[in-house]
Amino acid sequence: MNRRSFFKAGSKVAMGAAVASQITINKAFAVPGEQILIDSKIESNHGHLLNIDAADVIVLLRKSQAVEGFVETISIQGESRHPHEITLNADQLLMIVLAEELSLASTAVSGHAHSVLVKMNVQ
Repeated sequence: MNRRSFFKAGSKVAMGAAVASQITINKAFAVPGEQILIDSKIESNHGHLLNIDAADVIVLLRKSQAVEGFVETISIQGESRHPHEITLNADQLLMIVLAEELSLASTAVSGHAHSVLVKMNVQ
């Protein structure tokens, strides 16, 4: 389901899940000692790092709702000698907010690419 059909459908179930997720996020930010983390795993890693936190994801999700065809490209170069990037669209950002595991492929550089697993984790 793309972002436009998600909002046009008016699905109470989908909207209820998004609202419930937003309440969970607000609660986690408001409760001392609780944290929202973005867990990531980069397959065949050699110094790459996905440096994004929950606040970044929420900001990007809000931006994505205002821009048709929104995509955000994020570097995962980290301390590696070569760059790779991943691209997130509105549907993928929503999956992260809903704490679903997301599997992304990085750009191919130096003859290889990486699989990147991303998931929000409330502790």
